[in-house]
Amino acid sequence: TAAATAAAAGGVAEGGGGGTATPATPAPAVGGDALLHMQLLLKCADISNVLKPLPVAKEWAVCITDEFFAQGELERANGLEVTPMCDSLAQSRVGMQKGFIDFVVRPFIAGLGRLLPGLQTLGGLLAANRASWDDNDDEELLTTVNALRAARAVATDRAAAERAAAMAAAAAAAAAVALEVGDGGGDGSGRRRSSASDSASGDDNGGPGGR
Repeated sequence: TAAATAAAAGGVAEGGGGGTATPATPAPAVGGDALLHMQLLLKCADISNVLKPLPVAKEWAVCITDEFFAQGELERANGLEVTPMCDSLAQSRVGMQKGFIDFVVRPFIAGLGRLLPGLQTLGGLLAANRASWDDNDDEELLTTVNALRAARAVATDRAAAERAAAMAAAAAAAAAVALEVGDGGGDGSGRRRSSASDSASGDDNGGPGGR
């Protein structure tokens, strides 16, 4: 049809009401400032471990430096030059966090806050976390994180035990109900069989059943 031809040529779709043609709706384009803002927010999420509550930030610091140091040990074991930030013999976990905040995250958050004023509060969170790192060393960091992990493991085990106990109690209750229902059904069957026997006996004796 003419409408279909127009649709193929110029983005016009054939409508359902008597062939009425309606303009096709183009897919929304994402570009310019909107695309830049999304990219910046995604990057902010990527480096946000130092913006989280301090216990969480500390655990992330250990996870990240564990990964770096594992890479460094593999490089050393294979006779390769050890990447500087992955050298556990030369780097401090706490020092790496300070440098990451000072030279990467702080400038990024400052610029992001000027572009998106609603995010300026992130600067205060970052400053508080940065100040706390001055009171830490690697030994204290590892002690704190290991204690957090141990407490989480205990809580996880306790929750698992409580769930298992609850499931066992529910299963026992269900079994008891099933047994009770089964016993009741047996009694009823017995009564029905007894009634049938009485009726047959009445027939034999010329009772009402016989009549």
